[in-house]
Amino acid sequence: MQNIIGHTRQQKALIKLIKLAKLPSALLFSGDSGIGKKSLAIKIAETLLCHNIHLDNIDQLSGCLECKSCLLIKAFNHPDLMILDYQREEGSAIEATKTLLSPLNYKPFLGERRIVILDNAEEINIQSANVLLKKLEEPGAGTYFILITQFPRRLIATMRSRAQQWSFAPLNRDETREVVHEIAQKEKLKENDIDSILPLLEGTPGNLVAYAHSLDLALSRVHDFDTTLEKIISGDSELLISFTQELGRDKENLVENWTLLIKLLHQKLRKDPINPSIAIALSELISSFRLHNSRNLAPSPLLLGALITLLPKLRGFSMKRVSFLQGL
Repeated sequence: MQNIIGHTRQQKALIKLIKLAKLPSALLFSGDSGIGKKSLAIKIAETLLCHNIHLDNIDQLSGCLECKSCLLIKAFNHPDLMILDYQREEGSAIEATKTLLSPLNYKPFLGERRIVILDNAEEINIQSANVLLKKLEEPGAGTYFILITQFPRRLIATMRSRAQQWSFAPLNRDETREVVHEIAQKEKLKENDIDSILPLLEGTPGNLVAYAHSLDLALSRVHDFDTTLEKIISGDSELLISFTQELGRDKENLVENWTLLIKLLHQKLRKDPINPSIAIALSELISSFRLHNSRNLAPSPLLLGALITLLPKLRGFSMKRVSFLQGL
């Protein structure tokens, strides 16, 4: 596994905690998808579980990459590294949680430590949380939990309070391109396709893996959204209403679509930095995204309230001034 690109400050802090044997037994990693949170969590596991390195003398988050432990992690087959993605879990979440945690009643299989990674932790329901809380409070020697989420405020408060919180920002442009280049080589993607899809990846290059096998569909969505925004900017109010309603109904892709809109407006603002309507719409779109995530409000009115500022006759409107549209 490659070294993690970006998040230098967090990596240095985590290395220091590991060297001093003061790493908390529960960590909560929050930030956008595709920025490397899960990869970093696996790197921590690789470091802690490696048989050949001395933790008090490390200078990076990495194992030796050659011992039995490192090779098992590379194959995603290490008995002391347990990963559960609550977004992809198709069966009973509580049963999956119980199955995952059952080995914690015994000693680690290959060494002295064990790592549990819980991805998309905002999806953990109350029943599963109750099972997890006891282990978070009394994890046992050598057991570490890493919870990963885009939406920390959605986590059950008692779970959030049991873990030390770490925030991660999107990568900068150079870091993004570096990660994209690595993934593109691995996935054997063409440079022209990568350049076209960069609007989807800005700051979140890890999402390229998700798009790699449906690149044409992803490129088509970028084009359709961009065309729609241009028509709204030209004054098509009916399209604005139907577009925001359609986005609100597509709950499965809501976060992805909302994020794409933000990134496309970012690009438009770079090309036209003195355009106030785009700047206001972008600011409102980001604020409404946070509002939806923290309070789980209906998305369509929030999207409409943000994008309405793009209309020529209504530029300058804020979300408060379109509150009458909440019923749409």
